[in-house]
Amino acid sequence: MPSLVSIVASACLLFAAQVAGHGYVQEITLGSTKHVGYLPYSDPYYNPPLQRIVRKIPGNGPVEDHSLIDVQCNGWSAGGVVGSAPAPLVATVAAGATVKFNWTEWPDSHKGPIITYMARAPSDITKWNPGNSAVWFKIDHSGKDASGRWAAAETLVANRGIYTTRIPPRLRPGQYIIRHEILALHGAWSYPGVQVYPSCVQVEVTGSGSASPTSFVSFPGAYTAQTPGIVFDVYTNNGAYPIPGPAVYHIPTPQRIVRKVPGNSPLVGTIAAGDVVKFNWTDWPDSHRGPVLNYLARVPDGVDITKWTPDKDAAIWFKIDHAGKYEDGTWAADMFVPPNNKLYSLRIPPKLKPGQYLIRHEILALHGAFNFPGIQAYPVCVQVEITGNGTAFPTSFVSFPGAYTPETPGVVFNIYDTWGNPPYPIPGPEVWTGGN
Repeated sequence: MPSLVSIVASACLLFAAQVAGHGYVQEITLGSTKHVGYLPYSDPYYNPPLQRIVRKIPGNGPVEDHSLIDVQCNGWSAGGVVGSAPAPLVATVAAGATVKFNWTEWPDSHKGPIITYMARAPSDITKWNPGNSAVWFKIDHSGKDASGRWAAAETLVANRGIYTTRIPPRLRPGQYIIRHEILALHGAWSYPGVQVYPSCVQVEVTGSGSASPTSFVSFPGAYTAQTPGIVFDVYTNNGAYPIPGPAVYHIPTPQRIVRKVPGNSPLVGTIAAGDVVKFNWTDWPDSHRGPVLNYLARVPDGVDITKWTPDKDAAIWFKIDHAGKYEDGTWAADMFVPPNNKLYSLRIPPKLKPGQYLIRHEILALHGAFNFPGIQAYPVCVQVEITGNGTAFPTSFVSFPGAYTPETPGVVFNIYDTWGNPPYPIPGPEVWTGGN
């Protein structure tokens, strides 16, 4: 008859063998905040139960029947654990933030892809189960790279068990389940054979985004015997691996009329001659005092502004507005300093010849301008189509670079020398008034 010690020792060895053979997510980092995952070999024995953001899993083993609800957030229907129940907690994460999944030691024989999905909850996520509904969209996946390394196990092991992904920027805020999984392909040369290791995390995504996918899959349902990548022989197939499931959801880059750094913009705004453009700056530091200046450059007829970049030596710019230092000693740029946060209003000359123009709006910060170089320029260029019946157009122009040199009045100016409140000569040419 075996002793109690030998029984316990045998059980411990069996447990150790099970743990070594499989794995699960033991910790999640949302942004910079760490959260302990659901620990199936210790959490069930706490009274009262530990509060987690991860839905319960029965152990470290796989889900092999893809027709069962277990494939969604884990479970063991054969053992009486049908699917997974909602967790009691919800963690907060900003759209665009990184998410790190820390897996237990992963066996190097269990090669395969790592895939992450999300599903937006229509109500309280701590009471919501998606069931068979098509609510899931893929946000990330990684399979086999060009050198033949797999996300699991080679890359995961090299990263010490940590897989990093990102909440899509500009994603519509709300409560979401993040479904993160490894598909182990060591037995996937036939069907059924692939092993699924899913884990579900409950989060509240914050932000001001409005992006939301329009195509979804269900679990069960997304993976069948016919799904590319579900049947794959990792021992003999040296070709590319088709990662199962839909394409990764990518939020389109916002289209702007403001030129990026560097490069053009794909859009053009329309404004009538005589109308007002308002510029809303981010919080401006009160130390960065200086003038605000506005120029225009007309695009040559027959040229598309979205494909046009002025030559750096081309004298095409004319000034239509500027504001510098006021009689009370304040500066134009002070209006952007909190709590002022005012808009800068610029009027397009009413009689200006219509066409496509670049508006060059800038602040010149003078806090270091007591010598040269020291002045800081903060320009932004906006692509517009100016409409109207005007015919006015200037005959004198400047270039950028070229308009501002060490000899240009106002480029060197000591804002700290306030004796007598000396006037400030705004750099650049005179404001063109012929279009008014």
